[in-house]
Amino acid sequence: MSFKVDDIRVQRDLVLLKRIDSHQEGLIVTPANAREVGNSAEVIKVGPGLVEDGEVIPMELKAGDEVMIGPYAGTELECDGNVYLLMREPDVLGIVIR
Repeated sequence: MSFKVDDIRVQRDLVLLKRIDSHQEGLIVTPANAREVGNSAEVIKVGPGLVEDGEVIPMELKAGDEVMIGPYAGTELECDGNVYLLMREPDVLGIVIR
Protein backbone atom coordinates (compact mmCIF):
# COMPACT_ATOMS: atom_id res chain seq x y z
CA MET A 1 0.00 0.00 0.00
CA SER A 2 1.51 3.32 -1.00
CA PHE A 3 0.36 6.72 0.11
CA LYS A 4 1.48 10.32 -0.05
CA VAL A 5 2.46 12.64 2.78
CA ASP A 6 -0.63 14.73 2.00
CA ASP A 7 -2.73 11.65 2.86
CA ILE A 8 -1.41 11.62 6.45
CA ARG A 9 -3.30 13.47 9.20
CA VAL A 10 -1.02 13.66 12.22
CA GLN A 11 -2.81 13.02 15.53
CA ARG A 12 -2.51 14.45 19.07
CA ASP A 13 1.01 15.67 19.97
CA LEU A 14 2.76 13.87 17.11
CA VAL A 15 5.00 15.51 14.52
CA LEU A 16 6.02 14.27 11.08
CA LEU A 17 9.66 15.04 10.32
CA LYS A 18 12.11 14.57 7.48
CA ARG A 19 15.77 14.20 8.40
CA ILE A 20 18.12 16.79 6.98
CA ASP A 21 20.97 14.89 5.32
CA SER A 22 24.21 16.22 6.79
CA HIS A 23 26.32 14.05 4.48
CA GLN A 24 28.14 16.16 1.90
CA GLU A 25 28.99 14.56 -1.40
CA GLY A 26 32.73 14.53 -2.04
CA LEU A 27 35.46 12.57 -3.68
CA ILE A 28 35.26 9.64 -1.27
CA VAL A 29 32.21 7.40 -1.63
CA THR A 30 30.87 6.27 1.72
CA PRO A 31 28.49 3.30 1.88
CA ALA A 32 25.04 4.31 3.10
CA ASN A 33 25.22 1.97 6.10
CA ALA A 34 28.53 3.53 7.23
CA ARG A 35 27.23 7.10 7.32
CA GLU A 36 26.20 8.67 10.58
CA VAL A 37 22.52 9.44 10.97
CA GLY A 38 21.90 13.19 11.09
CA ASN A 39 20.44 14.74 14.21
CA SER A 40 18.48 17.56 12.60
CA ALA A 41 15.16 17.39 10.81
CA GLU A 42 12.54 19.58 9.18
CA VAL A 43 9.01 19.59 10.57
CA ILE A 44 6.60 18.57 7.80
CA LYS A 45 3.30 18.33 9.72
CA VAL A 46 2.12 18.67 13.32
CA GLY A 47 -0.91 17.35 15.14
CA PRO A 48 -3.47 19.61 16.83
CA GLY A 49 -2.00 19.08 20.31
CA LEU A 50 -2.49 16.88 23.34
CA VAL A 51 -5.84 16.93 25.16
CA GLU A 52 -5.58 17.09 28.95
CA ASP A 53 -8.58 17.64 31.24
CA GLY A 54 -10.72 18.49 28.22
CA GLU A 55 -8.40 21.25 26.99
CA VAL A 56 -6.09 21.11 23.98
CA ILE A 57 -2.48 21.99 24.76
CA PRO A 58 -1.29 23.70 21.55
CA MET A 59 1.83 22.55 19.74
CA GLU A 60 5.00 24.68 19.91
CA LEU A 61 6.34 23.34 16.62
CA LYS A 62 5.06 24.32 13.19
CA ALA A 63 5.67 23.08 9.66
CA GLY A 64 9.00 24.35 8.34
CA ASP A 65 10.80 24.46 11.71
CA GLU A 66 14.26 22.89 11.87
CA VAL A 67 14.63 20.76 15.00
CA MET A 68 17.27 18.69 16.78
CA ILE A 69 16.44 15.03 17.43
CA GLY A 70 18.22 11.95 18.71
CA PRO A 71 19.97 9.76 16.14
CA TYR A 72 17.49 6.90 16.50
CA ALA A 73 14.38 8.87 17.49
CA GLY A 74 10.93 8.31 16.08
CA THR A 75 9.25 5.72 13.92
CA GLU A 76 10.27 5.61 10.28
CA LEU A 77 7.61 5.82 7.55
CA GLU A 78 8.22 5.57 3.83
CA CYS A 79 6.04 7.78 1.61
CA ASP A 80 6.57 9.27 -1.84
CA GLY A 81 9.94 7.47 -2.04
CA ASN A 82 11.23 9.40 1.01
CA VAL A 83 11.77 8.34 4.61
CA TYR A 84 9.96 10.35 7.29
CA LEU A 85 9.92 10.14 11.08
CA LEU A 86 6.85 10.22 13.29
CA MET A 87 7.48 11.15 16.92
CA ARG A 88 5.96 12.96 19.89
CA GLU A 89 6.67 16.67 20.24
CA PRO A 90 8.19 16.26 23.76
CA ASP A 91 10.80 13.91 22.26
CA VAL A 92 12.17 16.72 20.09
CA LEU A 93 15.38 18.00 21.74
CA GLY A 94 15.19 21.61 20.53
CA ILE A 95 14.32 24.07 17.79
CA VAL A 96 17.15 25.50 15.67
CA ILE A 97 16.99 29.31 15.64
CA ARG A 98 18.66 30.96 12.65
